[in-house]
Amino acid sequence: MEENILFIASDSSNFLVQSLMSALKKESYNVTFSMASGAFIKDLQTHSDYISPDMILMFLEDIEGTFPDLFPTIKDLVTETTEHKKLYLIGQPSEISHAKEYIEEFLITGVVERPVTSEKVLSMIRTNSLTYVISPSEKSYALDPSKKTLLIVDDDPVYLQALKSWFVKFYNVIAESIGTDAISAAKQNHIDLMLLDYEMPLMSGLEVYRSLKQEPKTAKIPVIFLTGNDSKDVVKEIIIEKPIGYVLKTTPPMVIIQKVMNFLNPPKDPFGHK
Repeated sequence: MEENILFIASDSSNFLVQSLMSALKKESYNVTFSMASGAFIKDLQTHSDYISPDMILMFLEDIEGTFPDLFPTIKDLVTETTEHKKLYLIGQPSEISHAKEYIEEFLITGVVERPVTSEKVLSMIRTNSLTYVISPSEKSYALDPSKKTLLIVDDDPVYLQALKSWFVKFYNVIAESIGTDAISAAKQNHIDLMLLDYEMPLMSGLEVYRSLKQEPKTAKIPVIFLTGNDSKDVVKEIIIEKPIGYVLKTTPPMVIIQKVMNFLNPPKDPFGHK
């Protein structure tokens, strides 16, 4: 039986929100988006095609100011039947703690602390435990401060491992297969260059790139896109985004290695020009 989800967030165009909603729809959930507003939810309920949700997901980023207005409506939704509906919170620990000031904890089915992945959210809502909590384990990387750091992102484990093996002798290499994990790694570490797979499930390379550009701490990370698709449309879309370059995955390894090394360790000008 198809389950209905009411997804509440401040902005439906947020890349992570879009990725989470897309992942839920692919798993055959019926997802309805709502702005973080009690009035907005009440208006939704007046629509002829409104379906009462089986569960409610609240993406807490940037909605703390709406809590006093929002949570009375949420509480009514959760308790409108004799069997409480499932309520899930997604956010930073401080946001989740603040939310619990406005709604009783026994009404909350589960929480996921950010940084979050679609896999974590899907795992949470498939679990019936009323105390289900996922807290991210901060990844730590043994980075040599004397070396530059290369972040490689690709969902193909074989190609990802191959890329890592080409560069690990020369640089610190962080290898991630999921877009949200790559964003988290970029925020936690100084990245000198990113090799980013253009086509990935859940959160595409293009979405990762645009998300990084929105954050002051990661906006200036140089990115080279990796793609197995050399169609004109794909190349045009990549060029419009203005990365420092792109490389076809069919390119010989030595050419890719040289391109990366030329950027991270540019040849010295024999005449001393800068």
